[in-house]
Amino acid sequence: MLKRKGFFYLSLGKAYIRIGFQILKQYPLDMILSSLSMLLRDSVNFAAIITAISIMGDMGKWKVYEIVFLYSFSMMIEASSQIFFDAIWYLGSMIRKGKLDIILIRPAGSLFQFFGSKIQLQASLSFLVSFFVFVLSIAKMDYIITGKSIICFIFFLLFCTLLNSSILGIFNCANFWLINAGEISSIVYKLRDFSKYPLFLFPVWVINIITYVIPFATTSYYPTTFLLFGENNNIIGLIIGETIFFFQCFCSYLEKRDRNLFKYRYLKWQ
Repeated sequence: MLKRKGFFYLSLGKAYIRIGFQILKQYPLDMILSSLSMLLRDSVNFAAIITAISIMGDMGKWKVYEIVFLYSFSMMIEASSQIFFDAIWYLGSMIRKGKLDIILIRPAGSLFQFFGSKIQLQASLSFLVSFFVFVLSIAKMDYIITGKSIICFIFFLLFCTLLNSSILGIFNCANFWLINAGEISSIVYKLRDFSKYPLFLFPVWVINIITYVIPFATTSYYPTTFLLFGENNNIIGLIIGETIFFFQCFCSYLEKRDRNLFKYRYLKWQ
């Protein structure tokens, strides 16, 4: 039974990816132009940050390419979230148009359908650019790559992506109560920019917010300090705990509110 269910979800995942490719090919010129603009945007962003840091010089133990290492890792997390979990930004529209109700009556997990409905394959280009800069920073630092560092990098990439998306998903759930909660989510999303740089550059209250209240620093800054300097040895357990907590909160609230909304819209009138 489990094997059959696993094959079912595997085939369903392939179908969602195939749909993503079909959407990209639907308007070839638009795909080319948007891909070029995305490539240009990311390249300019990285060129700007490298230039700015080179002018300012080293920041204590954080040298130029160590900051680039942090920035590029943060951008990889952001791109990965956009590829696989971009549906959270369409939650408000799906609630207003009743598309979440359609998901509930299909013979598959509602969460799997929800995330699979909006796979942004174009963001793969941003991920590749970020990964290239990430590798370049490693080469410039003479960073010693070990089996442990590779395993930790893969672990951080997977769990930090899920944690980042879960945090944003929780705030997008405000769409169940508001007509359009996009502005709230956008403000929260802007806080993530602080985690792309060494935290000692910011006031204490900013550090406390992105560490303890909305833990974006756990998605990029603290994993990077572990990879570069061997600091924050408890970060692995912290990431696992926070990811489980925030993802569970998001999933539970989304399913509960969606089912209640479905009952209110339809079952009440039967």
